Amino acid sequence: MCLQSVLQAQIADTCTILADVPNVGGPPQVFMTEVSKKVGRPIAFKGDAVDGTGTAAASSSGATVTEGLETVEQMQSPVFQAHKAGFTVGTHVVMKESEEAMVWIVKRYDGANVVLLKQDKGFDTGTPEVVEASMLLDKWKLYKGTVTIPLQGWDFDETPHSPLDSEIWKYECVKGAIQLGVRQTFKAMYPVTKDIQMFVRPNIVKVKSKWEAGELVVAPATYKIDRKETTGAIACGRFDIGGKDLTTLYLAPTFTPPVNAKGEANKLPWVSVFWHIPGTDKGRKGNMALKVALQQIGDVSVKVPVLVNTKVVDAGAELCWDKSSAKGVIGIRTHVDNGECQKCFKRRKLV
Repeated sequence: MCLQSVLQAQIADTCTILADVPNVGGPPQVFMTEVSKKVGRPIAFKGDAVDGTGTAAASSSGATVTEGLETVEQMQSPVFQAHKAGFTVGTHVVMKESEEAMVWIVKRYDGANVVLLKQDKGFDTGTPEVVEASMLLDKWKLYKGTVTIPLQGWDFDETPHSPLDSEIWKYECVKGAIQLGVRQTFKAMYPVTKDIQMFVRPNIVKVKSKWEAGELVVAPATYKIDRKETTGAIACGRFDIGGKDLTTLYLAPTFTPPVNAKGEANKLPWVSVFWHIPGTDKGRKGNMALKVALQQIGDVSVKVPVLVNTKVVDAGAELCWDKSSAKGVIGIRTHVDNGECQKCFKRRKLV
């Protein structure tokens, strides 16, 4: 290797090391240009690289702040220095010596000038103030306080984001209407529970006395409303909860015995005869059939499923129903007349 090549390699290594040292106030730009010519590749000090011809490989405009050493042009540029000091577009500023606590915003740079506008709760007001970039550094400072601005993303006409359009709220309101409908129906039919006996292992429900066909009406009680058809769930209608199509909602079985399998009292017992009545064996119809009691809660129509005896049931008879019929509950057109039920209950002295 010739002496010149060795020297070039040493110079390159030295410059590479120096280039990694930040803010040391390194050699002038002309020196770096000469070194680049000798080495044959661009050399830079944490700033713009300079190629062998002395031309900046990645030039910086006055509005762009780069790390490391500055060029002479950048040092002499008020616009560059203003940006470096933080006076960028969108920044809030105030006058240093002003007694008026007026906040301004940097709207744009126009050559060597800066256009400022007064701010009032985030809105531009008054006449634009044109300030030389050099004067901006001398007479103005960055505003460090909190600036009141309009609520971002909200516009009554264009983007109101009204809770009335919320699918979550619609769903909750519909669920509330269903809860009220189910509760009202359960409360109206609850007197029949006086004539009921319940057993477990297996689940059995018996009547204490004879009931004529259509007199015995058992309504469900539940606080579980689901969008999905879970095991044992029964549909209670199709509802507008947002979206293009109506959504079918289901009443899920809810039954908690007063005493658990260990003989201990349950903290929150929930005894609903409806969910305790067993299904029939395959191929049998049973002595109870699924019908609906209509409840209108506001603008929501709820089809509350109820079980009605389709034939005479004698005292001691076990109740059962064909649970496969629950699939077509929404299409059931036979509705239970609450008025007739109440007459029956009074006649039987249940109310």
